[in-house]
Amino acid sequence: MSSKKKKRQVSSMTKMARWLSISQSTLKAVSVLCVAIATSMAWNVWEGAPLFSWSKSNDPSIGRFLQRVCGDDEDDVYCHPALVHKRRTQMAIRKIHRGERILEIPRSLQIWDLDALRDSQWVRPHVMGAKHPRTGNPVDSAAYLALYLALLAKGRVELPTTTETAAADSDRQTDQSPSVGKSRLLQYLTECMPSHEELSHFHPILWNETEIKELLPLHSASFAVAKAYRDMVNSEYQAFTDTVKQRTSELLEDVVSKQDYQTFRILVLSRSFGTGPLPVYNSQQQSTANKNQFASDSSLSREELDFYLDEFGIDLNRGSYAMVPILDFYDHHARPNVEYSYSRDKRVFAIKATNDGIATGHEVVDSYGKYTDAHLFAKFGFVNGDGSGYSQANLATQHMVLDLDLKQQFSYLPFLKSQPLSEGIKRGLERQKQGVMQYLRFDDGYQDCVFLEDNNSDDEGSSSNDDRPHPKAAYELKKLKLKHLARIANHSKRWHLVLLPRAPESLPARASNVPITTNPPKISKRNTKFFHRKEYQLIAATCRLISLTHEDYDGNAVQVLRRNLRNSSFLVEPQIAEDSAANE
Repeated sequence: MSSKKKKRQVSSMTKMARWLSISQSTLKAVSVLCVAIATSMAWNVWEGAPLFSWSKSNDPSIGRFLQRVCGDDEDDVYCHPALVHKRRTQMAIRKIHRGERILEIPRSLQIWDLDALRDSQWVRPHVMGAKHPRTGNPVDSAAYLALYLALLAKGRVELPTTTETAAADSDRQTDQSPSVGKSRLLQYLTECMPSHEELSHFHPILWNETEIKELLPLHSASFAVAKAYRDMVNSEYQAFTDTVKQRTSELLEDVVSKQDYQTFRILVLSRSFGTGPLPVYNSQQQSTANKNQFASDSSLSREELDFYLDEFGIDLNRGSYAMVPILDFYDHHARPNVEYSYSRDKRVFAIKATNDGIATGHEVVDSYGKYTDAHLFAKFGFVNGDGSGYSQANLATQHMVLDLDLKQQFSYLPFLKSQPLSEGIKRGLERQKQGVMQYLRFDDGYQDCVFLEDNNSDDEGSSSNDDRPHPKAAYELKKLKLKHLARIANHSKRWHLVLLPRAPESLPARASNVPITTNPPKISKRNTKFFHRKEYQLIAATCRLISLTHEDYDGNAVQVLRRNLRNSSFLVEPQIAEDSAANE
């Protein structure tokens, strides 16, 4: 540097020092410190460390697993090089653009419910065919997967040969590492999963009934769904317990405790992914060569598919539940920065960046599906709270809906109408009917209360009714209303209205431990067009039924209701009403 430049630099620093009223030496020290900080930050980014580090909150077990699975010598898994370990997930250290490949997890690093159903070591001989004790409904395949994971973690069964079973490479592990001698899948199960204690801090399935009633409004959708999932898990464990007791002298609690089962069942609920329909082949029509090639761990023969369905009521036509390491580390938002899909040809779960990609310093965010906040909380134990999720309004304020549309997972009622009702279910339906009667207490649609008929009144009416505000038809209508309401009392979509997101434009925060917003989402005219038309029609039909008077349908409401008792939708067209009146 020339002497003139040095003099100008010293002169400018002196002027700055005078302006700041600090000594020149202090200013030099500050300058050196700033350069050091900038250099350190640049070096950390270059070396793959996050720009802003909360290293104390990073989970070391997740870090070990990611380091091992995404290592350079592992050629069966693809991990994006710009993603680094952050807390219990991954973060981008540079901008990742839309469409870039993020992650690929092969079948060898997945555990499916199909693996559980095929297990001949413990699952098939001990619990296959278990049924819910109250309803007799078959236990869902996801329950078998949860039990299988618990058995794997306890060493009671071994991984199938179709999945990755190789032990850890001790050359890449220290003797003190808990992962030595474990396959990657067992390391994932025993080291990377949250414990029962951790889950109990936030997941409603592990709350007792008193806590659920205290923390959730009794007649809310949140309470209904959370209680249903909790009852489902407890009923599944009881079903397995009863089946083991019938077949062996062994007790299930000696093998897998209820606490262990609850833990892994929550993990399956909150961390498994759907494969979509699987390849199905007819083994009798396949040559031996083709059969060996096609009958893989990711496909089903028609005979095997029918066997599960006919013998045990397990329907795999919709595909399988799969535990997918790393993918299940990603958090949820309705507007994610990645999307996943299962490739049947490659047998991999492939994840790629979507929307605007992943910004530098942002964590990977997935979408778990279009759940309502009530359902999201009951199943996963959290909500985003920014109004980006669907809301759910509950009209069933006087009775409990016994089928919450959880499909083949769970219902308080038998799936098949031909199944006999237990005494417990019959009592529950009678209590439900008493609750449904409350909707008719206030005689919506009438200015005055509808009087009950005298026991001495004949079917055609009598002069004793003349001084009453309404004719006998009003009370007859009330009785018919009750029959109609009892028929639809357990149709979830006739009582639960799904509302569109209040803040659909909301984006996830940089990290899931940072609040997206501290303000409650606002309701505006734009987002009060809040329901899907089809679902609104079902809710409107329920409200229309409750508020119906005998003077509706041109005075033929009683006849219309009587003739449409088997029409549970109660979407009666005007022509039907006219025909009903004409035929009376």
